[in-house]
Amino acid sequence: MINFSTLILCGATNTVIPDIPSSSCEHFGKVQRLIFQRLQVDGTPNTIVAGIGVGGFGVVATWDGLTAAVDGTKAQFSPFTESPAFTDGTVRTARGGNDSYGGVPISLGYEPTEFEAQVLSARQDVITALKTLRNEDFTNLGVYMISADGKLMAAVDDVTNVGTIAPIPIQQFNVGNKVAGGYDDVDYNAISFQLLDNWSNTVAVIPASDFTDFDLLTYV
Repeated sequence: MINFSTLILCGATNTVIPDIPSSSCEHFGKVQRLIFQRLQVDGTPNTIVAGIGVGGFGVVATWDGLTAAVDGTKAQFSPFTESPAFTDGTVRTARGGNDSYGGVPISLGYEPTEFEAQVLSARQDVITALKTLRNEDFTNLGVYMISADGKLMAAVDDVTNVGTIAPIPIQQFNVGNKVAGGYDDVDYNAISFQLLDNWSNTVAVIPASDFTDFDLLTYV
C-alpha cells in the first residue's frame, strides 16, 4: 500500500510510533557572528572534540590554530551581523485533487531554509574577502553560528551527549554590494545562504560558559 504522508512514497512505515524524548528548553536567539570553515578536507570531516580540555572547542588555542591554519582546516570569524532572519522552507507537494487518493497532496519534503543578515558600515575590503567565499565548493562550505550572548550553534555527533562539533552545511552563499544608508540609516552589505531540509536535526546549542578562557563574540 502506498503511504501518501511520507517523503518517499514507497518508504517503510514505522513498526511502532517512535519514543519522543522528554522536552527540555533550548534557546539560541539572535545570530550575531558566523564562523566559516570547510566541511571536510580530502574526505576527512573538520570536527572539534567536545569539552574544555586540550584541543577542545572551549579553549582559545583551538581557535587560534584554526584561524591561523593555511590548509583546508582553516576557520574564519565574520564581522558582526545584524537584522538576521531565518525563513523556513515551504512544504513541497505533488498532485492532490483528482490526481491523488482522497484528493490529499503527496508530501515531497521541504524547500531549503533561507538565512539573511546584514553587515553594517563595513570597509569594502572586508566585504571583498567575504565575497571570495563564493568561490568555495558549494557542497563543502559550512558555518558555526554565534549568538548575541556568546552561545555557539554547531552540527554535532549526538545532540544529547555532544562528543564532537562541526560546521553546519550551507549552500548558495552570497554577499551583496554596498547599499548606502542615506540620511536615516547606515550603509550595509547583505549576506545570505541556504540550509538544506532537516539541517537542524543534528545541531545543538553550546553554552557560552563552555568557553572558559575567551569570548566568541570578541575573538579576532
